[in-house]
Amino acid sequence: LYIGKGKKDKLNKVDIVGFLYKKGGLVREDVGQVDVKEHYAFVAVRRGKVKQLLTLLRGEKIKGMKTLMHTCCAPCSVSCIQQLRAEGIEPVSYWFNPNIHPYQEYKARRDTLMAYAPAIGMELIVQEDYGLREFCRLVTEDLDHRCGKCYRLRLEQTARYAAAHGFESFTSTLFVSPYQDHELLRRTAEEMAAQYGVAFLYRDFRPGFREGQRQARELGFYMQKYCGCVFSEEERYAKAIARDMAAPEKHL
Repeated sequence: LYIGKGKKDKLNKVDIVGFLYKKGGLVREDVGQVDVKEHYAFVAVRRGKVKQLLTLLRGEKIKGMKTLMHTCCAPCSVSCIQQLRAEGIEPVSYWFNPNIHPYQEYKARRDTLMAYAPAIGMELIVQEDYGLREFCRLVTEDLDHRCGKCYRLRLEQTARYAAAHGFESFTSTLFVSPYQDHELLRRTAEEMAAQYGVAFLYRDFRPGFREGQRQARELGFYMQKYCGCVFSEEERYAKAIARDMAAPEKHL
């Protein structure tokens, strides 16, 4: 069992074992070695008790542990949530996506997440900001590098909110996408963590991407066709636009 908290958080073996006994229904024979590192801890638990333990610990926080998970959409969140919960980490979903346009697209993605979160017992914080004009002003001077600015916009707000509201760490469902610049995302998140004094919980969620998308389709989720901004929507239709422009003047 992985616990995303360690010595720096004043967590010790007694805290962990007491938590597992009280909240997880375990007894002495169910718990093996407890290894507390600086930033995290590992606990050996009897294999036959793991599934029951994760169910009982869902939503529980050891010493108030809270992880804020920036969430770009419900489909991308599916496997991220499952992985974190399998590690004993209960994320609080955070919707802040002023990069998503037009409004009906923004609304469809937001509303799908708002329906999904309570269905799986996950806390959700919706930070409304349909930022079409502000986002365009931010990126139009250098459209080829707009993604880095978009990452910074969302991850900075997530780190700022996490620090201001008592979260020990933050992460993002953006780390599940094979289409994003993963290393730039990671560097940006680490920079924001240092700036706001809150831990960045790094996970490479990409191995779960395809399975999460499959489950999202089975659940009937709205499945977006492009990243989010109007410029990525344009790229989606690049070939069709190029065909149109091959004959830019038409007489009918």
